[in-house]
Amino acid sequence: MRVAVMINDFGTLVPSQATAMMVRSLSEQADEVAVFGVEDLYSDSRTGIHARCRIVRGALPTPQAAVEALGELESSAVRLSGLDALLIRTNPGRDHRPWLQENALRLLAIAADAGLDVINSPKGLHLAGSKVFLASLPAETIPPTFISSNPTEIVSWVRGRDEPSVLKPATGTRGNDVFKVGPESKNLRAIADMLSRQGMVVAQGFVAEAVDGDTRVILLDGEPLAVNGHEAAIRRVPPAGEFRSNIHVGGSPEPGVISDAMRATVSRIAPLLNQLGLRLVGLDFLGSVVCEVNVFSTGGFRDAERFFDTPFMDAAVRGLLSSRN
Repeated sequence: MRVAVMINDFGTLVPSQATAMMVRSLSEQADEVAVFGVEDLYSDSRTGIHARCRIVRGALPTPQAAVEALGELESSAVRLSGLDALLIRTNPGRDHRPWLQENALRLLAIAADAGLDVINSPKGLHLAGSKVFLASLPAETIPPTFISSNPTEIVSWVRGRDEPSVLKPATGTRGNDVFKVGPESKNLRAIADMLSRQGMVVAQGFVAEAVDGDTRVILLDGEPLAVNGHEAAIRRVPPAGEFRSNIHVGGSPEPGVISDAMRATVSRIAPLLNQLGLRLVGLDFLGSVVCEVNVFSTGGFRDAERFFDTPFMDAAVRGLLSSRN
């Protein structure tokens, strides 16, 4: 089996990332693993869509070994039509080249239409790749949410509520530029102005359970990823005095538990994810509602494997490859 993985770039790939774990797992389950960055894709009208790839042959023991091996390999051209599957493991929110990310998805959508199994679906990623996707979810599965690029409308929505709200950019990552505000906040307009200069702004009602942290639930084909009775769920606890629980702002990971109410929410959202070809997804829960849907480079695997002593990544890769269309 020949499998490819598209990443942002090799310079930002580190062993602690789930993507390095995925490459290691793929090296055991596929004959060849061809890894390339978004800048390595190209199309030739005579021969089709290609990528300049670094090709791993043979099993790698650890994510560290995977990163080291990729750092030493030379690139060679691979025609995408000759692959069995291609996994997209980019993170556009951490790349300063949005035009490359967008056009890479367009090329992969063309390849998918021609028969290549691309995971997650490029067209699905285009629709769900920002927090604007929350607008497509059932209202009862998310906090009260308002999305606009108009700062006056954002301010009006926040001031029309009695409870606090959270403002964030539609394309943000790692908890950057996320603010908790109230209807009487003196800097509300300034925050709305600043965020709107980045594009669409997502305003959400503050969920009381946020003070206790959020829970990342990893889904495979619309269901919580489960191995030997353990489910891939990680609770992230915010540091003292902070409402954000992202690891990059000081949040602490703990084993997560999926409640019945969370399962009910998953069951409401899963049909849309499956319809869009979004097979590997991370849902971030506050209580029983979803505040974010992670469809690019879903993380949390390293902590989940550490807490539950369970090979979740191997199971995810096996599931993704065994059920190819």
